[in-house]
Amino acid sequence: MRLFRPPIVLVWAIWLLILLLELATPPDVVLGILYVVPLLLGASQRSPAQAWRFLLICCSSTLLNLLVPLPVPLTVQQNLASVLIDRLLVCLSLVVTTGLLVRNRQLEHQRIALEVELAQAQLRGDVIATLAHDIKTPVLGTLASLSLLESGGVVQAIRSSQQRCLRLIDDLLLNAVHHSLRGQRVWLQLSQREDGCWIDVRDGGQGFPPEQLPQLFQRFAQRGHDAPGAGLGLYLCRLITEAHGGRIHASNISGGGARVEVRLPQP
Repeated sequence: MRLFRPPIVLVWAIWLLILLLELATPPDVVLGILYVVPLLLGASQRSPAQAWRFLLICCSSTLLNLLVPLPVPLTVQQNLASVLIDRLLVCLSLVVTTGLLVRNRQLEHQRIALEVELAQAQLRGDVIATLAHDIKTPVLGTLASLSLLESGGVVQAIRSSQQRCLRLIDDLLLNAVHHSLRGQRVWLQLSQREDGCWIDVRDGGQGFPPEQLPQLFQRFAQRGHDAPGAGLGLYLCRLITEAHGGRIHASNISGGGARVEVRLPQP
């Protein structure tokens, strides 16, 4: 359902009409609360900064009626304090209204962003489910072929099925080889220290985007839109490491390349 968005010219026309009514009435007649109407009507078309600027205009227009029309009636001069308080209360109500509108707009943006994120996660989940189905199919084909080992061509069928399965798995998971240039080395070191076993993996690729480092081990986290895989490799590495009571950490190497360190406790 689309919300009604009046033309911005109409919003300013309503504001001008209220201003003229304010200036045409004595100061003891407070009409400034009517500025709530253009505040509400134009809320969906204003940024937070624009909303606060429009509030300032409305409050200034409300207080302007203390000076216009001239001359100020004698009864108003005698009760100027109470008239000023009334108008300040109107301004306070406009401030509260604007604050709620700005907060509501921020919550709406957060809701939309969350819906987009959930839709993307659902899409990725559908892709993973489809790939899992494709992986399962050749495996089942291999099992079915085992009962025909004595027939001709069975070995080739098993080999073809397994190669297809490996290709699908390779496309599904990220690893250092995908992000290294041809001829570059991937360095792997396993060491034992007093606080446990350490696995150190380094490559000579482009490294991790710094802004993605905090989310690198989350599910479906990818190094970029053009990166191969579904964003599950490092996520699975974290789950396996934590299941063994260890910790995993990723960083960039000065001069180029990425580094992943895994620490596992002593068995």
